[in-house]
Amino acid sequence: MSATERFALRMEERDKKNVARMSKKLKVSSSEFVKRAIDHYIRYLTILESETITLTREEFSVLRELMNSQDEPNERLLAAAKAYRKFQAKKSGGEG
Repeated sequence: MSATERFALRMEERDKKNVARMSKKLKVSSSEFVKRAIDHYIRYLTILESETITLTREEFSVLRELMNSQDEPNERLLAAAKAYRKFQAKKSGGEG
């Protein structure tokens, strides 16, 4: 079992009421609700950090043209999509 530490937090009365209301709705303690909210936000920031790319204007223009293209997907793209669907099915317990 992992060790826990106490953490003091000050918040506005309205925020405290919102935490109490939502924790009651979810049938968890206020502490558990705050821990879950923090964990959720950390995961959100981690995803943003790892999945955000910055494009130059020129790169964005090329991407926009490609996205708006009417070309049919090539075999490599179709194979990649099929592999992705198979991976997702396996990950969720379904069959590929």
